[in-house]
Amino acid sequence: MLIKTKNIKYSLIAITIFIILSYLVIFAGQKTINPFSLNENNIFIIKNLRIPFYISAILIGIVFSTSGLMMQLIFKNNLATPYTLGISSGSVFFILIGVKLGLDFKFIGINSSLISSILGTWLILFILLKFLPKRANIFNTTLLIGIALNIFFSSAMMLIQYYSNSSELYQMTHWLVGSIEIINMINLLPTLIFWLIFIFFIIKYAPEIDLMSINTQLALDRGINVKKIGKTIIILQAFSLGALIPFTGPIAFVGLIVPNIIRIFIHSGIKTLVYYTIISGANFMLLAHLLSMRVKSGEIIPVGIITAIIGALFLIISLVSQVKE
Repeated sequence: MLIKTKNIKYSLIAITIFIILSYLVIFAGQKTINPFSLNENNIFIIKNLRIPFYISAILIGIVFSTSGLMMQLIFKNNLATPYTLGISSGSVFFILIGVKLGLDFKFIGINSSLISSILGTWLILFILLKFLPKRANIFNTTLLIGIALNIFFSSAMMLIQYYSNSSELYQMTHWLVGSIEIINMINLLPTLIFWLIFIFFIIKYAPEIDLMSINTQLALDRGINVKKIGKTIIILQAFSLGALIPFTGPIAFVGLIVPNIIRIFIHSGIKTLVYYTIISGANFMLLAHLLSMRVKSGEIIPVGIITAIIGALFLIISLVSQVKE
């Protein structure tokens, strides 16, 4: 009963913060707009700029944070993130190759950067799943392979940047920082579809995932197909991110900070954790987006810079607290 009461309290706090941030992002922004005195120009700004950025920030927050939550649960590692397995690094690597080669086209309405991202995602998934062991410690081995792939593709990306000219380097650097510049909402549709499938799978297999997050061997003894569930989670979160990253860049720390904060206050099953992670992920990105608009007058700082600063401070504070304990 006490836990339920606490959860309701946290839920009300999170929803209140969401409402406040939503108002500020839409009506404060770079220039404050009075919602009770709207002219044609203000309506245009809200409709064509602030609403698309607002929706993009929410989707970015919930996709990165829920992906981070699942990575931390199945790998039982609080420092696991959506980038841990190297899947996103492979996606980013292929996109940078596209930039280097000057690829800019559309195939049946699909942007070339999205095609590059999907190819990178497929490649890393193939490598990971091809060498996935059959033993009980499948997640430990997969994690190590993923870390190695992450390091490899990060080095490969630096090599591409090294041999790029100033124009290409500027384009790559601006994109790699991570920003919210999605105005065409159609670009978000593939991400939304993959993410909804991802969440549906988590809810459907919630009892099994709860047991897996506690003890993998116990889940195996209970007859749960740990390998199948783990592979499906990895694949679905990979494609959710693979469809999003071409338009946002690899925004850092969202998938690390939000799940860790939620698990400090919420000690419940996966369904409850996902619910709070969705709200908090949206709140985190709305706050970061708001700060990116208000830090410097007349200029929007890439949101990836804000999330990296907050993430670094959070990581330092967490490590210091653990050392003291």
